[in-house]
Amino acid sequence: MPRHNPTELSRDDELDALDLLANQHKIGEYLADKRWRPLYGLACFIHSDAPVSLAVTDPAKYRALRRQITDARIAGWLQLNPESLFRLLH
Repeated sequence: MPRHNPTELSRDDELDALDLLANQHKIGEYLADKRWRPLYGLACFIHSDAPVSLAVTDPAKYRALRRQITDARIAGWLQLNPESLFRLLH
């Protein structure tokens, strides 16, 4: 079983997850459409937080990502379980 770390996502999956973080109004639509891969990436970010290395290389992006992750947690999306979504993918 993988560690469900967002740094281990493919670039396309990472971009999809970041798009969902920035546009959280789409999450319900993705759930209804059973688009598990982007939701898995989103859950990985929500459960793992923003990569700390980003704070050094791009502080503004790091702060924005942290804010989006916090917003997703406050909205209740922390209940998205990376392990369960991973199993749906395979």
